[in-house]
Amino acid sequence: MRQVTAIIEFSTSKIVCLIAENSQYQAYNLLGTSVVEYAGYRNKRWLEPSAVGKAVLKAISEAEKQAGKHIRSIHLGVPSDFTEVVCRKAVIDFGKPKRITQEDIEVLYKKGEDISLLRDFSVIHRCPIYFSIDGKRRTMDPIGSTASGLSALVSYVLADKAFTGNVIRLLKDNGYEIATLISASYAQALSFIPTDIRDKTAIIIDAGHRSTAIIVVRGDGILFHCNIPVGGYNITRDLMMTMSISEEMSDQLKRRSIYGLTLNKDDFYEVSEKDSFKLFRFNAIEVQDVIEARLLEWFDIIDYVLRDSGCNLPDYIGVWLTGGASSMRGIREFAQKHLARNTALIIPKTTSLNKPCYSSALGILELAMEAVQEDEIGFWNNLKGLFLK
Repeated sequence: MRQVTAIIEFSTSKIVCLIAENSQYQAYNLLGTSVVEYAGYRNKRWLEPSAVGKAVLKAISEAEKQAGKHIRSIHLGVPSDFTEVVCRKAVIDFGKPKRITQEDIEVLYKKGEDISLLRDFSVIHRCPIYFSIDGKRRTMDPIGSTASGLSALVSYVLADKAFTGNVIRLLKDNGYEIATLISASYAQALSFIPTDIRDKTAIIIDAGHRSTAIIVVRGDGILFHCNIPVGGYNITRDLMMTMSISEEMSDQLKRRSIYGLTLNKDDFYEVSEKDSFKLFRFNAIEVQDVIEARLLEWFDIIDYVLRDSGCNLPDYIGVWLTGGASSMRGIREFAQKHLARNTALIIPKTTSLNKPCYSSALGILELAMEAVQEDEIGFWNNLKGLFLK
């Protein structure tokens, strides 16, 4: 039976809605996609609150029209800016040896859930960094093992209740229900970082329009999570002020430039004015100097955050770069050199959304599809159990 799944994802500059169905030959088929630009948010506040609802409904409507389907239920992606991560060690003593079950895992997770942030946040993911059987052997899959005690380092991913509450009310008022809440950071980690690399630890840098998420992943959980208020828009604004040009022309200039090229004084970049189509030339060295100054400040902050994270991050731990700003030409090479770590871009393999800026939306979709499949399996297992009775 084919299941249709819909997700909505918020970034600091756009809203993405995806509608897909499970496929026999691949993970899913995209039926409808829409990308709607909007003012976004900064410091957890909408920049144009009155326009958010219109942008959300437009995104859903366009995806529905393309898919030829009207959706009732939608999975909500929670942006990194509205996410917190808390790691806790949880311990359960069985008193005598027993075979560990999934129910034991759930009890263990609950034991570590005494989190002071829960007044303003709700737990949306409980993710194991590792399990320890009888305080000795570490594993990622303790189910079926026999032990007298079980402990775990658990990563609790929390969602800001103010953000989720506002979006849920908006959707409910327009006839849509929320199926699940999915962290964009968690979704990217599980969907795009291979398991063997996550087991050794990986760093994700999600460089967005107005903010950057810095994430350390280990096992199936997030070990460290931090947001800094710097993104690609800072470079756009620097070019606006330095070159005395409009935001639209500045953004063109940022996208045309290629960081790291060897330039001479006669090299230039050419951009056009939106309304008049008049061409303007800018000295390439001057443009690169502006971009480099901001990149140095930006990645100095990232480097400091990683060093201050409390995580053990040897030099061989690599960086996975994603987000809209990671499409700037030359930024991967800059990050690799400045952070002194092997750096790779997260580039989705879908034909229509094969840019880093869509990795969070596609990651959310993958986790949503898995949740739907698990629910379907659970339904049929329960139904089979009724007949067996």
